[in-house]
Amino acid sequence: MVIAFDLSQRVACSIDRTFSFLSNLANMPRWNYFIQSVTQVSQGTVGKGTVFKQKRPSDLFYVKIVEFNPPNKIMAQLQPPGPDLLYSFTLTSLEGQTEVLYSWRLNVEHYSILKYVPRGSFKNWIISIIEKQILTKTKPAVAQNFYKLKTLLETGQVILQDGRTMTLPDGL
Repeated sequence: MVIAFDLSQRVACSIDRTFSFLSNLANMPRWNYFIQSVTQVSQGTVGKGTVFKQKRPSDLFYVKIVEFNPPNKIMAQLQPPGPDLLYSFTLTSLEGQTEVLYSWRLNVEHYSILKYVPRGSFKNWIISIIEKQILTKTKPAVAQNFYKLKTLLETGQVILQDGRTMTLPDGL
């Protein structure tokens, strides 16, 4: 079972600048307060196959870019043993601004604890609890972070939910 949601917003920033910022996942801590650090671990320029290490308060994941189509789309996937999470940014240029569609997909069938629960109503009940948690807690938090992205790209600075002030990297 996949739990999914999409968020969309228009950013007063060119598509090239928006893509340049989003495609370097090391920029995520600048607009997502829950991500403490992201570092590129693979060699070379950012593109399809690039791997990043992402640190959050209670976990560490490796994230791989699985689709890279400048300046329109970037898709990344958490790598095993992390959860089967796939997220993407699809960009469309509109009158000098950029429409950003943020898609978030979590396949809960592969959650380690669920693989031991047989198919049926009990497993469906557990999944429904996970889905409710994601849609009532995670989605609003992701939406708040997504709005911080807009503010950062439009103004060059943003105050995150934890009080940190973040700025755009030099040269962007």
